[in-house]
Amino acid sequence: MEWVGLTAPFDCSGTGRGEERGAAALAAAGLFDRLGVAEVRELDACLDDDVRDPDSGIIGYDRVIEISRGIHEATSAVYRKGARPLLVGGDCGCIIGALAAARNHIGRLGACFLDAHLDSWDGVTSTTGELADMDIAIVTGHGDTALVSLGGEVPICRPGDTIVVGYRVPTADELEAAEPEHLLADPRIQVIRAEAVLRHDAAEVGAYAAERLVEQAGSFWLHFDVDCFDGRVMAAMTYGQDFGLTFHEVEGLLTSLVASDGLVGVSVTDFTPPKDPDGTHARRLVSTVAAAWQSAAPG
Repeated sequence: MEWVGLTAPFDCSGTGRGEERGAAALAAAGLFDRLGVAEVRELDACLDDDVRDPDSGIIGYDRVIEISRGIHEATSAVYRKGARPLLVGGDCGCIIGALAAARNHIGRLGACFLDAHLDSWDGVTSTTGELADMDIAIVTGHGDTALVSLGGEVPICRPGDTIVVGYRVPTADELEAAEPEHLLADPRIQVIRAEAVLRHDAAEVGAYAAERLVEQAGSFWLHFDVDCFDGRVMAAMTYGQDFGLTFHEVEGLLTSLVASDGLVGVSVTDFTPPKDPDGTHARRLVSTVAAAWQSAAPG
């Protein structure tokens, strides 16, 4: 099935700190060309409001709702065409609209997040007010009413149909700074920690996640957040941490997940070009994704 690229230059901090340039940098490094994605649509997803809404607790709330609805419509248009969406951000707040569109088009579906974080704060518990603190919570039915119900179905993905791979347990300093995500996250979400992936065969972990989600939900969306990488091998991300995944593990996970017949959409977010001035990380990231894509291709 054909893939259609969607680029969403969304930085949910509203400060223009870099994620909004991620899609353009990855495209320039050859992402869409190497994946054979001929059609790419650029979305209006810029946020230039850094004020935290007093009611929702979300930065740039009105514009965030507008952007999320726009991504929902653009993703829906890809499905109406009979294609699959490849959404490249921007940060991970952009996936809410995309997953809601997939839910509307397909019905029940699972979600596999390659992510160092559980993104399960809300407008009260988040210390930043950034939507990227909250996306997994919202997708699984917890948080702002307008976003939770964006596609008309609540939740967008059942918590039990959601797997997070690559979670990094916070350090003591991080635990002091904010309420721990793992205490706030819906307990039905399966979490496979980064250290477990490092100790086992990443391709087998990815194959397990895909098989489980297809058996339970019939299909799934794959969200690849660049911050699942170990910060010592991938510097170009906003909230990097040490002891995450290496390029080897990421390629293994992606290869198995992309190969699944149940895959209905992919998102790539949180690449931060200002931290990659010579483009080294962009090129290596594109090569890793392309290698996984090609390994997964039939024949």
